Amino acid sequence: MKYSLLSLPLILSACASQPVNAPSLLPRAIETRGDTPTVRDETVRPDPALEAKIAAGVATFDKAAAAFEAGKTALTRRIEAGKGAAEGSERWLDAQQALGELQQLRTATDGAMTDIEALAIARAGAGQLPYPALDAAIVRAQAVIDRQMTEENRLRAILT
Repeated sequence: MKYSLLSLPLILSACASQPVNAPSLLPRAIETRGDTPTVRDETVRPDPALEAKIAAGVATFDKAAAAFEAGKTALTRRIEAGKGAAEGSERWLDAQQALGELQQLRTATDGAMTDIEALAIARAGAGQLPYPALDAAIVRAQAVIDRQMTEENRLRAILT
């Protein structure tokens, strides 16, 4: 009996609850809200003002791209004439100058594309949906610039 009275506090302390590290079984916030999801309107409405800006940007880009194509023929002949010429020679210098002129023509198309991209950036900054005509203009312009870069790199390789 003597041992049973002394062991009682020990036995009772073993029954005390230990802190549980398990998740709560109470409902979560997501489970208590209504079942009607919020649907965002994904419809892009025609925007005549934006269409006009896109058309102006594309016209500027096309003009710059046409200038590149027109200048490329004559400049290519000058660059190819410098192939194999000694560095610092008259032909080599003329070829380097022609390469610089070609790069200026390509830079004009880069600037025109930047103007078109600025329209898309402004829309995104305002939280508006992408505008299909604007996206198409950017894709088209990027393809032209990629071709111009390839051509410029090919001509630059001739002089190295």
